[in-house]
This record gives sequence, structure tokens and C-alpha cells, in this order.
Amino acid sequence: MSGLPPVTQAPPLKKTTTHDEDDESVSRVQQQIENIKLPQSPDLDGGPGAPSSPGPGAGAGSAPSPESVTASVSANSGPSTSSVPSGQAPPSSGAGLGAGSGAGPGAGPGAGPGSGDGPASSQHLLDDPKLKQIMLSDVGMEALLARLKQSIVSTREFASFVKKQAQLESEHYMAMKKAARNMRESLRKNEGRQGTYAHQTDEIIKMNERTADVGNTFVAALHIMHDELVELAKSTDRSRKTIKESCLRNEKNVHEAEATADKAQAKYDQLAEEFERMRTGDPTKNKFGFKQSRTAQHEEELHKKVTIAEGEYQQKVTNAQRLRQELENKLRPVSARELRQLTGECDAGLSLQLQKYSTLNETRALNSGFIISPLAPKGSSTAPLSMKQLASKIDNDLDFYNYVLAAGKGKTLNRKVPQFRQHPSLAAAYPTAPKPAPIPAPAPAPAPAPAPVAPVHSTTASSIAPTTSAASVPQQPSSRGVSPAPGPAGFGAAGERSSPAPIASPVSGEYNGASQTQPQNDVYPPGTSVSSQAMPSYGVPLEDLLDYEQGTVPRVVYQCVQAIDNFGLEVEGIYRTNGNTNQVAEIRRLFDTDSASVNLLRPNPHLNDIHAVASALKQYFNELPDPLLTQEFHEEFIQGAKIDNDVHRRDSIHATINKLPDPNYTTLRYLVFHLYRVQEREAINRMSIVNLGIVWGPTLMAVDYQKVEEMALVGKILETILINAYVIFDAE
Repeated sequence: MSGLPPVTQAPPLKKTTTHDEDDESVSRVQQQIENIKLPQSPDLDGGPGAPSSPGPGAGAGSAPSPESVTASVSANSGPSTSSVPSGQAPPSSGAGLGAGSGAGPGAGPGAGPGSGDGPASSQHLLDDPKLKQIMLSDVGMEALLARLKQSIVSTREFASFVKKQAQLESEHYMAMKKAARNMRESLRKNEGRQGTYAHQTDEIIKMNERTADVGNTFVAALHIMHDELVELAKSTDRSRKTIKESCLRNEKNVHEAEATADKAQAKYDQLAEEFERMRTGDPTKNKFGFKQSRTAQHEEELHKKVTIAEGEYQQKVTNAQRLRQELENKLRPVSARELRQLTGECDAGLSLQLQKYSTLNETRALNSGFIISPLAPKGSSTAPLSMKQLASKIDNDLDFYNYVLAAGKGKTLNRKVPQFRQHPSLAAAYPTAPKPAPIPAPAPAPAPAPAPVAPVHSTTASSIAPTTSAASVPQQPSSRGVSPAPGPAGFGAAGERSSPAPIASPVSGEYNGASQTQPQNDVYPPGTSVSSQAMPSYGVPLEDLLDYEQGTVPRVVYQCVQAIDNFGLEVEGIYRTNGNTNQVAEIRRLFDTDSASVNLLRPNPHLNDIHAVASALKQYFNELPDPLLTQEFHEEFIQGAKIDNDVHRRDSIHATINKLPDPNYTTLRYLVFHLYRVQEREAINRMSIVNLGIVWGPTLMAVDYQKVEEMALVGKILETILINAYVIFDAE
């Protein structure tokens, strides 16, 4: 018996029901197997309903091919875990009860663990007669039930592991995508390095986002696998309980018949012994001088009792033998065959899921590797840059060079060097002092700046004093020589204005020219008749307004979102607190009058309430003739919100959003990303996704306020859109 595996070496099982006695009976199985005298047993595979393939649970057939598993993984739907490919025996996790170390009869060298790269197969062990004898013995049912429970427990434990891994992987990839998204947003700002660093880093972060997408596919497949494993364990446990009840009932009938036969035997033996003592006497009783009375009548009564007890005993023995024969030849083989087949199906499903799990891990690793280090496309000799190559393309010297050059554009590189210049009044009072001053004065004269100043200055002078233009022309040569012209006429024409000409005229002349012409250019556009013909923004169909504005998002939406992004993201209760009524009306008037001239980012003492901007934005969507999510698709959104499964609900709402008209789609996308930025600062502004759904849901959809259930579903729609904003919409 050393060739049999010790059944009690299995890990302790957890009870599934209060009536399950397998854990207590497993410890008895090994002892009974060692001492029992095994009867000859019929072939388990004979009889009606016998499976054509070797029974599962006792050995391993040929496992499903990796190609079939890979195909099922790529289709994101694994085959049924309770079925086995046609023509193949289901794979088993072990050799079952008859797979020992090879020392017992019939268990040759192949009874040990398989070696090599091929699938494990110990099908020949199923033909071991000792295995069939044990399965049909009194301990066979207990052993098979305990072995099936081990398979169920293993399936549940693996399902729990898969669920936990899916949860951890999902949290990891969500955090990874959020971090990548924040990194890419920071790269677009001008606070950090730009140039090749920003471009190459953005490409590397894109690779990380793509690997996260691969991981999300892996997580979705793990959820499907978990559901299949749980269903496999449940269905197997239900079938096991049904078979167990039948087995226990049959065994109980035989046990009760044998117990009744034993009682009849004990009664028969007692009466027979008493009858024998009556006939021969009891020598032990004469020891004390008592003598048992022996009468013919008493002896005849005892003889009748013995005869009746003998008949009952024979009848009960016959009945027990009949039930025992029926149990061993008919009922027990059927139960054993069913348990063996059910164990094989459970083991086959678990083995198939393990193969599928391995293939999923390999696929994820390969796809991530191909993203990080892509191969050359078919028909091309060059492959896209890998992550390492992208990092090596960062040129630090080029970034430094370009940044420093850009810093000097449009700016004066060096300030003007201060030079001494005597005040003209002192030059007029002391004519002898200025004579040495003109000597250094010609130094700036060759510079190109003073050359065009003369005509500008003369034109300005002539425009100011046209009556003295004839006198001003001859004054120019004297101004360059700084000749002191006596009298008040010289101070007005040349004394004050000709003296600062070499230094001050170029700047003042250009500035004065700009200051005189710029106001004229700014006066005409605001004063044109455009405002009188402008289309109002509020209460106008979205498509008509965008056609008029030639844009993809209404100006009122763009301006309000920009203002709130800059000043309101960290304001507590944004969108929940109503703004000043007068300021809301003023904002509406501005956009209805001339939306092109409105700039809410410009400081305005009359518009200083950010809640008024938020209220104006909500009022715009409230007054749309057709809601942003449209009446046409209202029912589709409501039906999608009723789906309990998060993934299926997201996909349903996503499909409906894709049906929206282009103006509604682009405006919704712009608004959703803005609301997503609002909820990212929930710790400060107290506006979570749930709060935003409550506030904005009825604003974006036509809601019947009499239907309370529909009100909750409307908020659920916006919650789903915000949670999956970067899945439903392209961030770029």
C-alpha cells in the first residue's frame, strides 16, 4: 500500500456547509486504506453513461494548445471553464489518488512528476486496478468528495488572488495615467525647460500612457477570469452537494441494514445461549446450592423464540447483503464516476485559467516591450525610436543656446551710457562756458540715429509753429554748431528744441509719432456698427452661434471657463454658490451686445465676483433651446445610466456621446475637461465629482423635476463622464 498517496497531506480545507464532514473523515481515510481488504471491483468505465475519455481528476490528458489559449486572450473572452476541447482529456493538476511515487503495483517510473517542456500526462495511471478498488470501497466516496473539495477550494483561492491583483493593477495604472497626464501638462507650461527636453520627454510620457492602456486591457481580462473562476467554483460545489447527498443516503441505507442485521444477530445469539443453558444446565449456578427449574414448557417457549430470532436474523442479513450488492455494483460506481468526472472538469477549468493567466502576463509584457522598444513596421527597414533613443536625443547645449537667444529678442541689450550735457539756460547766461562743450558733441553725430531725426523734428516744429517755418530752416545748421542765438526767438526755436536734438529727438520723435497715431487706430473698430448687428449669445441655438462666431466653442463658454480656471478653481463652493445678480445680468448683457470685445481676464471693478461668472456660464447652458446633451439622445443617456456595471455604463454613455452633433460634442469636451480640473482641487473648493454631477446634470440635460429617479440618473451620467473624461475624450 506504500504506492498510494497520503490523502491527509492535503492542506486543511474550510467547511462550506454545517453538514460537511469531509475534514473529519479525511483523517480516517488513510488508516482505513492501510487496513481494508479490497474487494474485486467492476470496471468504472462500463455501464451506461460512462465517459469515453479517461476520467478527469485521476490523471492529465493532453492540455489545450497554447495557440487556442492565445486566440482566446486576444479576443478578450476565454472559453468556458467547465468544458474541454473535443477529443482531448481535460488537464488535471495531479495524478489523483493513484499517482504515487512509483513504488506501488502498477505505478511504474511514469507515476512521478512529468519532465520536459510538454504538458504533464499520467493517463496510464487511470488503469491501475488498485485505484479502481479504492474508489469503489467503503472509503472511496469520502476520498473522492474530499478530493473534489480540494479542487473547489483551490479554484476559489485562485479567483481571490486574481481579483486582488486586478484591483491593485487597476489602481496602479490609474495613478500612472494621472501622473503622466500631470507631467505632460507641466511640460506645456513655460516654467520648466523647453526645446528638445520638453519634446522628447513628452514622447517618453506618451509611451508610459500607452503601457498603462495595455495594463488596463490586462486588468479587464483579469476581471473576466475572476468571474469565470467564481462561477466554476459555485457550479462545481452545487453538483458536489447533490452527489454527496445521494452517496450519503445510499451509504446510510446499507449501514442501517447492516446495523439491524447485527442487532438481530446479537438477539439470536443471546436466545441461543439461553436455550443451550436450559437444555444442559448451568454448572456455575449449582455452586451456591441453587438449582434452575427445567420444565418442558419453558424449554419449548425458548425454542420458539430462537426459531423466530433465527428467521429474523437470516432475513435481515439477506436484506443487508442485497443492499450491499446493489450499492457496490450499481449505485457506488455511478457516484464514483460522477465525482471523478466533476473533479476532472473543475481541475480542467482551473488549469485552463492558469494557462490563460500565464498567456495574459506574457502578452502584457510583450506589448509593453514593443511600445518601449518598437520593431520596424512590415516593409520598412527603420523602426520608430525606442524610449532609450528618445532620451538620447535631448540636446542640452542646443536648448541652452536657443533659450538665451530668445531672451534677447525684442529687448535692448545694453542701456545707454550717461553723458554730460550742460543745461541750455546756463549756456545762454555764460556764453564762454559752452565753447568747449561742442568739441565732444560731434561724437554721436556719425551715429545713424540722429540722421532721420532732422526731418521729423522739423516737421514737428513746422506743425507747431507754421509762421516760423522759414526761420526754422536756417536754424538747423546753427543748432549742430551750438551757436548761441540771442533773444527770445532763439530760445523758442533753437534754444530749447535744437539743443537736445542729438540725444533726445530719436526716442521722443518715435514715441510722439506713435502716441499721435495709435489713438486713431483704436477708435474705429469699437465704434463700428458691428455691435448693433451682433448675434446675442444667450438663448440662441448652439450651431447657429458657432456658425456666426466661426469657432468650435462659444465665446461666452470660453471666456467664463478661462476666468474660472485663472481665478476660481480654488474658491470654495464654485458652481454651487450663486453669484451677484446684477453682475450676472451685466455679463449676459456684454456677451449679448458684442461677445468679441469681452475679456473677463481684464480687471474690472464692476465685475469682481467669480461666482457671478460661474452663474452666467450655467445660465447660458440653461437657456439653450436644445440642451447640450440634446433631447434626441435623452432616453439613451438615461438607459445607459441605469447599467450597474461601471465599464458597461461607461461604454454605453461613450457611444451615445459619439452620436452628438459636432458643436455639442466639442463644447461638451471643453466643459468636461474644465470640470475635471475643478474636481482635482476638491480638497480646497469642496466640489467633488458627485457635487458637480448634482449641480451640472440638470443643466446639461432636459429634466422632468417630477421624476425623482430620473434626477438621480442625470447626476450619474455626468459623474460617469467626469470619471472617464480621459477615456471618452482625447486629451489633445
